[in-house]
Amino acid sequence: MPGYVSGSTPAGLSNFEPDAQALTEAQRLTRSFSYKPRHGNPPRPIHGLFLMGSLGTLAQADQSDMDVWVCHAPDLGESALAELRKKCQLLETWALSMGAEAHFFLIEPTRFVLGERDTNSAPTIAAPPSITCCWTSSTAPPSGSPDARQSGGWCRCMKKPATPSSPTR
Repeated sequence: MPGYVSGSTPAGLSNFEPDAQALTEAQRLTRSFSYKPRHGNPPRPIHGLFLMGSLGTLAQADQSDMDVWVCHAPDLGESALAELRKKCQLLETWALSMGAEAHFFLIEPTRFVLGERDTNSAPTIAAPPSITCCWTSSTAPPSGSPDARQSGGWCRCMKKPATPSSPTR
């Protein structure tokens, strides 16, 4: 598959199992692909994939690039992060070969909320000024707004009014 580095590269998206259509597309992409479901409760270090920027909105254009945030488990070691970075670089190269521009940013959610960034893959984009995210540690989703379950808490995205000094993109 495009982006394959090694068997020890972090892989596995939390709470995701490919359906028949996804498996068919993977097989079409790479004939030698064979899906092997993981048994038991193996670690799934990728907590979320988010398409950011204009392709994640109605403002997309033919020239729009793909900015993908790869939210990962906080306990990945330096060697695992290096392999994940390599995987993302290979996917960027593959996308270019397919006529698309993609950029992958490694995001560790807890550090991101605190304003800390991975200097090797710091996002160059920001969330729209009308959206803010916060993390809660409750065991149930907060009510009244879109939420996504993450290990140890919930990401709560809430609309807030844009301020005149908010940057625009």
